[in-house]
Amino acid sequence: MAKPKELSSLQELFFDAPLYARYSVKTKLPNGDNFRGYCPSCKTDSIFKLRIHNFRQQGFPINAGAQAFHNVTCRCVQDDAHDVTFIIRCFEDKVEKVGQFPTQADIELGNVAELRKVATGEDAAELVRAIGLAAHGVGIGAFVYLRRVFERVIRRRFGEVREARGWPENALEGKRMDECIEMMRDHLPDFLVKNRRLYGILSLHIHELTEDDCRDFFDVAIKSIKFILRDEQRKREEEAERRELQAAIASVKLG
Repeated sequence: MAKPKELSSLQELFFDAPLYARYSVKTKLPNGDNFRGYCPSCKTDSIFKLRIHNFRQQGFPINAGAQAFHNVTCRCVQDDAHDVTFIIRCFEDKVEKVGQFPTQADIELGNVAELRKVATGEDAAELVRAIGLAAHGVGIGAFVYLRRVFERVIRRRFGEVREARGWPENALEGKRMDECIEMMRDHLPDFLVKNRRLYGILSLHIHELTEDDCRDFFDVAIKSIKFILRDEQRKREEEAERRELQAAIASVKLG
């Protein structure tokens, strides 16, 4: 298993990371009292304030064989009745989130609701499944759904531009994903083309990545997929506007 990355912020630990994603801590936890996240009760993005407790006084490393658990509560600034509570485990020179309420899935689903504006029904449904699995510590299963969304972007764009490019229906058959992306680079989201290595990482899940590896990378993976979907939508809108303008210019009769 890869060495846990160093914890950069409490925002990452509380609101961004799935359960059981481990981080290393040198001597003390990062500072920070205000965090951004989706409030399932308000049904909107909000700021959460850290309530007073001794969590940040926890020293590292902890003696071998020992561990400490902390209940940490953050309160929504929009309503004092809306709390998010995290159970944090500290051991050796590491820290991980082992429980929370509302769940990580509840918090992440607010972001997915926004994505429904740009994602197809199938993409959104599989993002929901990936988030739910990751929220319960099933990283490998979550990767399967993220990979399916990635592949669907390629197939969808191929179907949209195939006739205009004169490609046969089976043009992608037998090609590695890297070759498919290179062939279609002018029609794919820029972020996808420049970060095609993401597909390779998502494809390692069965034999080469552990559950811990997948959980540790899940936040980066799903944010990348979301960015690709937004990028795809922008590209489609630009192409539609370009066609409209070209048609308008072509329709003008001079003289």
